[in-house]
Amino acid sequence: MALSTWCLIHCERPRLPVEAAYTAPGPWPVERATVKDGAGAAKYELFYPSGTAGGTVRHPILAWGNGTDATVAEYSRLLAQMASWGFAVIASTSANTGTGQEMLASVDWLVAANDDPASAFYGTLDPTKIGVFGHSQGAGGSMRAFALANEPGSGHRPMSTLVPIELPAQKWICVGNSDPECKARHWFDGAAIRSGSVFFVNGSRDSLISPSTQAPGTEGQQSMAAFFDAVPDAVPKARATLAGADHNDIQDACKILCSVPQAEYFGYLVAWMRYRLMDDPIASLAFAGPDAELVRNAGWENATVSGLGVKPD
Repeated sequence: MALSTWCLIHCERPRLPVEAAYTAPGPWPVERATVKDGAGAAKYELFYPSGTAGGTVRHPILAWGNGTDATVAEYSRLLAQMASWGFAVIASTSANTGTGQEMLASVDWLVAANDDPASAFYGTLDPTKIGVFGHSQGAGGSMRAFALANEPGSGHRPMSTLVPIELPAQKWICVGNSDPECKARHWFDGAAIRSGSVFFVNGSRDSLISPSTQAPGTEGQQSMAAFFDAVPDAVPKARATLAGADHNDIQDACKILCSVPQAEYFGYLVAWMRYRLMDDPIASLAFAGPDAELVRNAGWENATVSGLGVKPD
């Protein structure tokens, strides 16, 4: 392998201050746990700040959705990174999360654990601060889970924020699936995001599955720009393209469609969640106001923010 190619995959670029701060591990040691179903099979994997049980801090909840045929183990560093910054993360073990039902069920489980005096999570979580994120098919599932949870009378706790990572263009929904009901169960649309906030993230080399833009006159939402534009302007929103990244770089040990180190994503994913779920004034500097760091970061392309106002006091 040529040195230039090796460095593209393994070398990390200089970062601006906010991105750098949240790319580093957070202050919390991380614990892990597995929730099993009635047959003894792993149903959920949990990543959460150590000392949660019996502590006084109430942690926001994050639900994760795997990409197609992927496992939680392929995202464990990302999920541990989020937990190290104070989030309780729950990830369904399902390798097909496009309906969003797995993420809805996982949040329901963790909220119930927070309310259960027999649970280690009793009284330690903040069910008014819930975020959802996912990769590829899981990004589509996160869109659906977010929209469904926030429908009036849904029976689920409302979700506050959403981060789809490498969201597939709509033309990829149910490709290869002959089930006539597939699209009805998997369809996602930026216009369905009518509350909360959203941050769309993709890579500049992912022109096949999650392209940044689409040609004028193209039917449907086939790019991050189209999804972003479809979200109503009343909803705070952002989008950005990681320069040089491909579809699977968010995975721990990317094997195909890989270009940059996984940690290149970490800083702004953590910052967004802390800004939107914790009112973190440092994290807000990446997104809020006329001098938002993300918009002037040369390592990210197509950076656009809307409705994010100024940083919290």
